Amino acid sequence: MNNLLKEKIATNKAAINEVGFQINLIENKIELTNKHIDSLKSNNDHLIKQKQDLIRELSNCVTETAASITVANIKLMDKANLIVDSEKVISKRTKLIELESQLETKIRSLKKEITFYHDNDSCPTCRQGIDHDFKNETIGDRETKQNEITDALQKIEAEINAINDRVNEITEINKEITAINTKITELNSDIRSWDNSIKTLQTEIDGLKKNTTVINESKDDLHVLNDQLAAQQKHKEELANERSVIEVAGVLLKDSGIKTRIIKQYVPIMNKLINKYLAAMDFFVQFELDENFNEKIKSRFRDEFSYASFSEGEKMRIDLALMFTWRAIAKLRNSASTNLLIMDEVFDSSLDVGGTEEFLKILEGLTGDTNTFIISHKGDQLYDKFHSVIKFEKHANFSRIAA
Repeated sequence: MNNLLKEKIATNKAAINEVGFQINLIENKIELTNKHIDSLKSNNDHLIKQKQDLIRELSNCVTETAASITVANIKLMDKANLIVDSEKVISKRTKLIELESQLETKIRSLKKEITFYHDNDSCPTCRQGIDHDFKNETIGDRETKQNEITDALQKIEAEINAINDRVNEITEINKEITAINTKITELNSDIRSWDNSIKTLQTEIDGLKKNTTVINESKDDLHVLNDQLAAQQKHKEELANERSVIEVAGVLLKDSGIKTRIIKQYVPIMNKLINKYLAAMDFFVQFELDENFNEKIKSRFRDEFSYASFSEGEKMRIDLALMFTWRAIAKLRNSASTNLLIMDEVFDSSLDVGGTEEFLKILEGLTGDTNTFIISHKGDQLYDKFHSVIKFEKHANFSRIAA
């Protein structure tokens, strides 16, 4: 029982230690999960608000910039309306320049002819004389045409100058249009950049909102951990109750517990039976066992001796008395009752002749249902003491019943 109790105590102690370890582990997990949930909540709300504020700022920038682009487009249309005649002006200037060139060529030709008629009185090719009136008439006609062309050329130059002023004006307006287009391109680029930033921020917000799912999952994990903790604590309580029962059993099984009560009840009977069997074997001493099974042997009922003080034959008588006593007590308790008694080389030891005779009387006094087997090498001396004998012999290193 004590061995079983020790095993139960060790098993219970190991189980309690394991449960304690599991409880500490689960409590640490619960603490970390709570911190994780709190961190996710605080970080989520703060970051989402920051990103939403930034999205609003960028959206305002996009709106303002779009309005600026609208104003620029209106201005661009106004500027474009101011130069709708640019192609006609340029075409007209080209034609006037060409006409001016042709007139200048014509004037040079007239001047050459006037010089020819002024400097020559005869034809240099045919050597024929030139009539004076014809000469004067031709020179006059050429000068008149020269003057007409010169007047026309002056008008063309004035018109060209006016057109050049318009061209310069158109050029300046085109520069302004180019600048406006460049500005619109830059503003559109800013809008695209802000739109991309808004999309990125919205994606990040969606990701942060998904953390709500993570928080819910963490809360589910927390519920599971709390259930595990409750189960482990309940198991620990059960183990503690089991330990209390085991401790009570341990107290009962101690020498000072229920064993002492039982021993107190049976020690007088044991002492009586021991002394009965000693007297039956013609060994008259007073043998007593106390509650801790310490022996007290008195010879002549006044001198105290120990077990080691006696001879081997006397020790054998004490041993046999103790053996018969335990057998009787076991049968008395109904926890062990047997009809079989096997004794090995009892008669071959230090038991003397008188002790042997008394021992045989005790065997004869056993109940009829007891089957007694005595193993001895003194068969020739004991054959007549028993109603049946079985003899064994060695054969090829094996024992067998002799024929």
